[in-house]
Amino acid sequence: MTRNTSPKWKRLLAPRRWRLLWLAGKALKLLVPMWRDCLLGRYRPLPWKALILSLVIVGYLLCPFDLIPDVIPLWGLVDDVVICGWLLSRLYDAMQPWREWHALHPK
Repeated sequence: MTRNTSPKWKRLLAPRRWRLLWLAGKALKLLVPMWRDCLLGRYRPLPWKALILSLVIVGYLLCPFDLIPDVIPLWGLVDDVVICGWLLSRLYDAMQPWREWHALHPK
């Protein structure tokens, strides 16, 4: 029998880290269809929280001021990935009403 020698905190955080990446990917995949439905008037009410979060994500990526400057090798990009991944997971949660509507009203 093999024994897991990795620290306990790593074993506890690993599933959560992959879940955040999965949620971020799902949010990116669903963002364009959600805004298309909103702009064409197919889905009401307008999801303001999702709109604000998507604007914050784009603004953070385009802003020259970061938590950690991008000129610092690797760490400058890591903070962008972590912060945007976290924001995208919050965006996925904010899209819940639209996802439920979309499941009932496929194209």
